Amino acid sequence: MYYTLNMLPSQDLGVTEWGALSESADRFTDGAYNKTLIHEKFTVEVNFTEKNPPSDLISLYIPIMSERFISALKNAGVDNLQTYPVILKNSKLGLIWEGFSVVNVFGLLKCVDLDLSEGNKLLGGYNFKKLVIDVQKAEGTLLFRLYESPSTIMVHYDVAIKMFTERCEPRFMGIDFEPVKSA
Repeated sequence: MYYTLNMLPSQDLGVTEWGALSESADRFTDGAYNKTLIHEKFTVEVNFTEKNPPSDLISLYIPIMSERFISALKNAGVDNLQTYPVILKNSKLGLIWEGFSVVNVFGLLKCVDLDLSEGNKLLGGYNFKKLVIDVQKAEGTLLFRLYESPSTIMVHYDVAIKMFTERCEPRFMGIDFEPVKSA
């Protein structure tokens, strides 16, 4: 069984300016291993506040995850992540958050059962209303992007269950695993 990795809405809080990351967006969304190492520490502008700080997952466009969430993924067996430190900065309030990384999930699998799924074909992929994964083609891969919809990150059941049965205090914030039908 697989889940899509989703963000819970956070009252319109999140990244307001991508800075240098906007020039490198394809490095984090195409599912390929980045052969060119990025040595700079990225900074993105956010509109989080002290009262409403960043959650463990604050973007899927270019994935930004807390180090705690990345560590839990790795402890669950995920080994196809490249991470690059990022500073979250609210310049208006003078606030800074560290302990986050921009994440490249490398691995693009063609495993959607297009006959059973429903969606609109868009430039560069599909927007699925109903998604069905062919588990034979997914081959038990723990975390990957869909070839048919590269912005969609899939999580294997074993990863999700391990992450939420181990003692992670406080619980992960801002993350939702939505179950997907299997064929």
